[in-house]
Amino acid sequence: MYPDGGFARLRLYGHAVAPSLPPALRNTSDRSLLPLEELSSALFGAVVTSVSDQHFTPASNLLLPGRGVNMGDGWETARSRDPGHVDWAIVRLGLSGSVERIVVDTKDFRGNFPRAVRVHGMMYTAADGADEDPAHNQPGWIEIIGGDRPCKADTEHVFEGEDLAPVMRNVVGFTHLKLTLIPDGGVKRFRAFGRRSLH
Repeated sequence: MYPDGGFARLRLYGHAVAPSLPPALRNTSDRSLLPLEELSSALFGAVVTSVSDQHFTPASNLLLPGRGVNMGDGWETARSRDPGHVDWAIVRLGLSGSVERIVVDTKDFRGNFPRAVRVHGMMYTAADGADEDPAHNQPGWIEIIGGDRPCKADTEHVFEGEDLAPVMRNVVGFTHLKLTLIPDGGVKRFRAFGRRSLH
């Protein structure tokens, strides 16, 4: 501002982009040399593309940095008494890559956390005329953590190693993840850590 004055707001619009790898790693064929990164971070451009329910708070909160302040900055769905009901959110990762660790954080959710969660992934390429992102019921979702995993109140649940489904040993990468809440409830953060795909 020249020479002086005042502004009420300054807003910048755009899309977050993940940082590049250091030059020494850009052409490596050894994926174990790549750093473990949070593929699901909003800071890397990850976004929630579709969701079953956002009754109390938006699912986009799942991808925010840090653990948050209260229930209002997590994702919470309406209660359902329908048998077999589940809620779900689909995340397009900021970086496609292999997944080695999943974190489902129920911080601040003490009486309204899901009974259990399940996580699936997909390497999705939109065909001509197809949607940019997969549907929740589209064939091809692969189980990432083995089965339905019970949740506790106000807890950071970490799934890695033996918690991952056996098929994960042969999967190189994902572009999308699907978090399913059984049957409903609130989750503060959903994080996926892994090694980015080298295109």
